[in-house]
Amino acid sequence: MNPAVTILLAQALLLGAPCASSQASKSSLPGGAAPGASPAVRVSVADSCASLDVRGEVAAAEDIVAAFARQEGWDPALARGTFDAVEVFDTQDALWRRVLSLNSLPQDTPLPTSGLVAGIEKRVFVVVCPAEYLRLNPEYARRTESWRRLLAHEIAHRLHVNTLAGNDDAMGPVWFFEGFAVLAAGQNLDEGLAYPDVKEALAATKEKGPLAYRRFVAAVRLLAARHPLKELVAKANEAGFEEWLQAPGR
Repeated sequence: MNPAVTILLAQALLLGAPCASSQASKSSLPGGAAPGASPAVRVSVADSCASLDVRGEVAAAEDIVAAFARQEGWDPALARGTFDAVEVFDTQDALWRRVLSLNSLPQDTPLPTSGLVAGIEKRVFVVVCPAEYLRLNPEYARRTESWRRLLAHEIAHRLHVNTLAGNDDAMGPVWFFEGFAVLAAGQNLDEGLAYPDVKEALAATKEKGPLAYRRFVAAVRLLAARHPLKELVAKANEAGFEEWLQAPGR
């Protein structure tokens, strides 16, 4: 299974508790210079959420991540052009079947858990409608601009990979690359949560239970206040990363 699918499954496992024939959908390929995602990007939207301004939301999400990249000293272009199509599904099941199809996996492969809502697979951005996102993850989806920030979260994963010259395997531990994405997307899931030191923050990333991304981003935010994020990204896949973080003087 390719690394992008691994990211998707990590999201599903942590968020649980993220066109098929049964998926009614319509395609939208507006031309001209209207604001939003590039007209070259194909957009397919389930009929039940056809009123969504998908191109506008995607463009806004890219802007969020590009601004973050610039702030952290990366070329903002690394956050753009990371997909060729956007497909919006009204059910998680339809999204999962599309992920399996994109990766040539058996259609009867079971969804590992209940939280899968979005991802970028084979340069196809797949995501559930806002209503399905709210149903699956109400703790996160009820927040302001939650769907736009969800899109930004997935684009942030591609930014992360692009800063590593396309090496998905170098993203580091799950808590780090998911915390990075939450931070880059401006999801603010850790509002009101701040760890006093690195040891406690890292211990929290090992805890089981709901709201894992809240703990992950709180840990990454603490670390980013002590180290340049570029340095953390460069070291995250090295052996002894967590020991390095806890070394005296860090």
